Amino acid sequence: MTDEVRQKSLDMHNKYRSKVAKGEAKDAVSGYAPKAKKMRKMGQEDSRAILRLCIERLHQILITIYDCGLETSAMQNAKSCNYAHTNTEEFGENIWMISTNQTDKVNIAEQASQCWFSELEKYGVGEENMLTWKLWDRPNTQIGHYTQVGILIHKLLNNNDSLVIQARSDRALHSDQNIRP
Repeated sequence: MTDEVRQKSLDMHNKYRSKVAKGEAKDAVSGYAPKAKKMRKMGQEDSRAILRLCIERLHQILITIYDCGLETSAMQNAKSCNYAHTNTEEFGENIWMISTNQTDKVNIAEQASQCWFSELEKYGVGEENMLTWKLWDRPNTQIGHYTQVGILIHKLLNNNDSLVIQARSDRALHSDQNIRP
């Protein structure tokens, strides 16, 4: 992935996270998701030391970062050309496929982000805007939550399809009963 594609992915997430933070995101359950109280803007960090510190204290500092390790995980899944989630508990994945002659990965990353964000309007999270295990596990209407992301766009060789995989992680999900917005 190029830095431009990574930045587009971060920019799109910040755009949609901002809508949620301001209470402007449509929610299928309550009309609009309530304003977030502790949501932070995502940023790309170069220092691995800072990255490790952020990961260790993720559930406390509530920031989102671009993680090249997650990008590598997304790459491994995408190169299998299999439109399916991997069977791991280390991280989650958003998967999207587009059939197009388009080669502009920045635009593809933007379209994938728009599609994933539209799940809020389609499925909703409700008035509390709190990710809980109950919300996480509801069948066929899951909305992923993440504080670290990595994205990979892989052109399938046999046709015009591009498989887009975004690996995401939220260490807090495994340690907290309720996950903050």
